[in-house]
Amino acid sequence: MVLGWNVYALQCVLGALVEAARREERRRLGQDLHDSLGLALTGMGFALDAVARMLRAGEHEAALALVGEIRGQLSETAAGAQAVVRGLRPPELDRLGLTGAVREATTALSSSGVEVDVEADDTGGLDPEVETAAYWTVREALANAARHATPRSCSVRLRRSGDALAVTVSDNGRGLPARAVPGTGLSSMRERVTRLDGAFTIDTGAKGTTIAASIPLVRTAL
Repeated sequence: MVLGWNVYALQCVLGALVEAARREERRRLGQDLHDSLGLALTGMGFALDAVARMLRAGEHEAALALVGEIRGQLSETAAGAQAVVRGLRPPELDRLGLTGAVREATTALSSSGVEVDVEADDTGGLDPEVETAAYWTVREALANAARHATPRSCSVRLRRSGDALAVTVSDNGRGLPARAVPGTGLSSMRERVTRLDGAFTIDTGAKGTTIAASIPLVRTAL
C-alpha cells in the first residue's frame, strides 16, 4: 500500500512538472513571437521608408528592387510566425469561447459562397489545451477544404461524447488526391490531438472529406 501511494505521489509530481514545462514553453514561444515578429516588421517599415525616398528621388528601378526584397522578407516572416503560432492559444478563444471562435472562423468560407453549418454542444469550461486543439483542428480542416476540395458546403460538429470532445469537419468537395502527401496542416492537427491522448482520422473520397478528432476532456495521468 505504501509503495502504491509512493507511485501515485510520483505520478502527481511528474504530471505537475510536465504541466509547468508546457506553460514555460508557451511563455517562451510568446516571447519569441513578440521579439522576432516585432523586429522583422520594424525592419520592413524602415525598408518601406527607403522605398518612399527612392520614389521621391526618381530612383524607380532601385525602389522596385527593394520592394522585391521586402516581399521576400514578408514571406519568410509569415512562414516563421505561422510555425510559432501553432504552439500558442489563439486570443479569439478567450474573447469568444470555442463555439464563438469556430463560428467566426467560418465567415471567410461563407463570404466566398460556401455554405457552412455549425452545430455545437455546450463547450464552456473545457481545458484550455482541449479548446486549442479543437479550434485549430476546425481551422485547418476548413482551410484544407477551401484550398483543395472546392466544396459547395461544409459542416462543423462539436459534441461532448462521454468523457471526450468529438470534433467533426465534413465537406462535399472532390476529396484529397490519391497520392496526396500530408502537409503541415494535417500533421499539425494530428499531432495536437494525439498529444492529448486523442484519436484523429481522415476519410476522403469522391463525395468529400471528413476529418474527425476525439479529444479526452481529462488527460491520462502520467
